[in-house]
Amino acid sequence: MKPSTFSHMMESMLYARRFAPWFCEPVIAGLEGPDNKPFIYSSDLLGAGLATDDFVAAGTCMENMAGMCESLYKPDMVRVGMV
Repeated sequence: MKPSTFSHMMESMLYARRFAPWFCEPVIAGLEGPDNKPFIYSSDLLGAGLATDDFVAAGTCMENMAGMCESLYKPDMVRVGMV
């Protein structure tokens, strides 16, 4: 299953449980397509998702981590584990 397909399935599952939510913020990462382009996706507990090209921060330290990533991230950085 492609990561984008899985992310749409996760959005649907979370939105279906919006009145008694599952308390999770999924982060989905994978390689997409024949050229293995990185796919990064994050969602809140209601299923509102965000697919991005650079970084995703989630969890209890999200505000601090997002600030650090915004200040230190540069395009075309070598991604750890995707060499």
